[in-house]
Amino acid sequence: MVAATTGAVLSALISRAVGTPSAGQAFGEKVGRSVEWFDARPLQTVMLSRVLPGMPFNTTSYILGLTRIRMRDIAVGTVVGFAPRCFAYVALGGSLRDLSSPEAKVTLVISVVLLVLVAAVPRILNGYRGFSFPGKETEHG
Repeated sequence: MVAATTGAVLSALISRAVGTPSAGQAFGEKVGRSVEWFDARPLQTVMLSRVLPGMPFNTTSYILGLTRIRMRDIAVGTVVGFAPRCFAYVALGGSLRDLSSPEAKVTLVISVVLLVLVAAVPRILNGYRGFSFPGKETEHG
């Protein structure tokens, strides 16, 4: 957790140091929309970007550096958003020796539940009024 958070904050700081205010737009429309979306929902977006599977961790950290999101929000969002994945990795890795043990079964169930939640959260959030992912327009916003 400490290494992931430190790496995320350092990547954002590097991006912020070498980037310019218009750098988010310079990398293309998709990145520019992401930067605007991130700025509108700072802590929520950092947490969500850390929980979602398929979101490249380092690239997201660099994009966060192009936003106006405070480093404190990047750090807190990374810790909270990365915690479920970290728990799953540690718990599953620690129980791989004996998959028939009760601990391994509980870990596997929790991992599946986390996987389902991670897959369902974006779909659920997209249903809320005014919430949409970058580049995806909803009838509400």
